[in-house]
Amino acid sequence: MLHQGSNDDTEDVSLFDAEEEETTDRERKERKERKERKERKERKKERKKERKKERKKERKEKKERKKERKKERKRNATVVYLLYELFSSSFITCLVTMIFLFSCDFWAVKNVTVNSWLVYIGRSTSMNMEKAIGCLSSERHLHKSKIVTPESRIFWLGLTACPLLWVIFSQSLEPALDSVSPLLSAPPMLMLCLSLSLNNK
Repeated sequence: MLHQGSNDDTEDVSLFDAEEEETTDRERKERKERKERKERKERKKERKKERKKERKKERKEKKERKKERKKERKRNATVVYLLYELFSSSFITCLVTMIFLFSCDFWAVKNVTVNSWLVYIGRSTSMNMEKAIGCLSSERHLHKSKIVTPESRIFWLGLTACPLLWVIFSQSLEPALDSVSPLLSAPPMLMLCLSLSLNNK
């Protein structure tokens, strides 16, 4: 009887030890899983930080490129203004090139300022860029707001009519300009009108 009792005790102890080992194994597995989850979360956070840094670098590079282009156009315009007699004897061609350079500079400034304005609106009002009120002139965004038909007609009419009016005006003034000076011919005047119309849009 004593031998059987000792055997039962040893079996109970072995079962208890096996249960303890199972619990310890489960705890170890849970700890490993927790550590893996934490590592994954940390990796995701690091990746997000790296992506944000890369995006900031790209934005800075784009802004620097735009600023450099602006400076180049302004330099070219000033060089043309100061040394137009060396490049060509006609005043109109130099004027057209200057206006064209300044119009390109205007478009660059407009795109840079509107980009920063949209970002400021999105951050301050905590809403998406698609829901922002402003819109880039170079990009075409589809707004959910209703557009009034007469306003859109007036806009498109002015957009198409202004260059045509400039062309008609230049052609009507062509004989008078030819009588004054042969340098004031149609091609440079057309270029001037087109550059002015592009600058005003």
